[in-house]
Amino acid sequence: MGSNETQKCLARLMVASNVDLEDAVAGGTFRADLYYRLNVMSVHMPPLRARVEDISPLVRGMVARFSRRFKRDIYDVCARAMACLEAFPWPGNIRQLENVVQHAVLVSAGPQLRLEHLPEAVRKHASVSPVKQDCVIRAIPSVPLHGELDRAERDMLHNALIQNDYHRARTAKSLGISRVGLFKKLRKHNLMWKPN
Repeated sequence: MGSNETQKCLARLMVASNVDLEDAVAGGTFRADLYYRLNVMSVHMPPLRARVEDISPLVRGMVARFSRRFKRDIYDVCARAMACLEAFPWPGNIRQLENVVQHAVLVSAGPQLRLEHLPEAVRKHASVSPVKQDCVIRAIPSVPLHGELDRAERDMLHNALIQNDYHRARTAKSLGISRVGLFKKLRKHNLMWKPN
């Protein structure tokens, strides 16, 4: 701009839209020439409400990340809380889910994210049917707290390994930790090898 010399630049442009651009071009609300310049490769991402199966791994990863960031010791998500999150329509998609999980982690107390930790708007909207595996309040353990936390961490690691067929990269991703961090925890809990 404002020069008579050509300046070279390398750039890659990524564009996101919440409307169907082909329909917008046909309706005359989006320029056809711009659409054809932009449309090199298209990826359709359905809204979160259409991918309910993605909510649980997303929530678990976010809980792990926010637990580390805010120095909380949350190791599990209550089944009723997860059912509530899965029943919500998520008009704000993943950003809204992330904000809700962050809120829940901040107000939580204890090792489990529970239904009452979710914002009232989410709890009100989602009618949660009774779940067999409800949140169970356990008696105070007779072992020291660090022993109970170690056991909870080991159980969580073991379950994540099984769910990911002992694939370490996928397991680390589902837990929201690095592969090095997972390796250290597996060694600590003697879970390095898949049982026969």
